[in-house]
Amino acid sequence: MAMDEAVVEEVAGGNSLPTFRLYEWKPEGITIGHSQKAGDILDYDRCVRDGIVVTRRLTGGRAVFHDREIAYSVVGYIRDPRFGGNLSDSYRKIGEILLDALRTCGAAVDLERGTLSEREGERISRSLPCFLSTSRFEITCRGRKVIGSAQRRFRNVFLQHGSILTGSGHERIADYVKECHDRDRLANLMNRKSISLCDATGCPVDTESLKTSLYESFAAVVGGTVRKEYPSNREMEYTRRSMNERYSSKGWILGYE
Repeated sequence: MAMDEAVVEEVAGGNSLPTFRLYEWKPEGITIGHSQKAGDILDYDRCVRDGIVVTRRLTGGRAVFHDREIAYSVVGYIRDPRFGGNLSDSYRKIGEILLDALRTCGAAVDLERGTLSEREGERISRSLPCFLSTSRFEITCRGRKVIGSAQRRFRNVFLQHGSILTGSGHERIADYVKECHDRDRLANLMNRKSISLCDATGCPVDTESLKTSLYESFAAVVGGTVRKEYPSNREMEYTRRSMNERYSSKGWILGYE
């Protein structure tokens, strides 16, 4: 998350090219949306006891348990016509890129315009997780969410990132949300609303092949003007600084600062 912020700052300042990154979570952890407070929605003490790292994302959205997944991050210019300009168009364009990559890997996925039905979830928990509902232009398989995405805009750039479910594990967020009346029921509901690529295709996911397909699909749209390389020294320094100042700060994560 700190690296995403570093890339946003460097691209916005003209020091780095627009960037497409892929990464995985090791060990597993939980992120919450930028406007959320972990103290309000998570049993933070239980997270600490279980060794689950918690931090806030730079984008919005709801709580996500990051386990067996590939995370993606796109930082681009708002006025870049290849991303469509407005928020809805850029969601759609990036969704189409993700759709192409997953279909290349054999997944029967679709681009949804979004359905939001939360009443059942609200009866179980006030802290609704990300994968309980589908937003516009997210990727689904047989009506169940495969990728959760969020976007935020800053001055002249946008950041969109998300979680591509490669296996089970995301439903474990039910163990850590606050004021949950029936954790097993919430986990089962999440599994009915979402699906991993492993379950969608009926076989284990070759993550390296999937990453290659994602890069190739992205390159086909944006060409060579978007980088997919290691961060610069400036970005690494910014990341270390923001990690110490915010992303590892209990007060900032809980919403006290």
